[in-house]
Amino acid sequence: MKVLLVEDVYIRKFVSEDYNMSWYCQHLLMNSEILHAQPDFEDDEYNNLLVVESKVNFLVENGLIQKQELDVLNLLTSGKRFKDIEGILNLNRVTISKVFREVCKKISFSLGGVFTDDGYINYMVEKYKLNSDEAEKLEKYIQSNLKHKIIRSATNEY
Repeated sequence: MKVLLVEDVYIRKFVSEDYNMSWYCQHLLMNSEILHAQPDFEDDEYNNLLVVESKVNFLVENGLIQKQELDVLNLLTSGKRFKDIEGILNLNRVTISKVFREVCKKISFSLGGVFTDDGYINYMVEKYKLNSDEAEKLEKYIQSNLKHKIIRSATNEY
């Protein structure tokens, strides 16, 4: 008997809904190669990446992350480009992106808190005393197509 049966049902039901809640998880995983290159145990991002990776291992061990999802995750976190992954897995970019988003939803939902979009926004509001306009701008950024781009200017509009 699996202890995670209830969680498994909730994760599968939640992931099937068309709702993106995993920006921070995606961000950590997409930058994992950089974060691991210079580990800083006092850095929140590095420590949160370790939490995400630990949860991935837990979900894999309990059958909640499938082989294709794990393959996509491993290739993206190792720094492979989408074009390279297309050839390796024989999947198109849209499918790779969708699989990555879906597995990140599972991880975020399972971890909760700061690893969900709402939790991350609340964390940033509290930590940096953001006003409602700044919080709204952060939310728009997370939901935008620029969500994995590096912000280079304070004048960027989302």
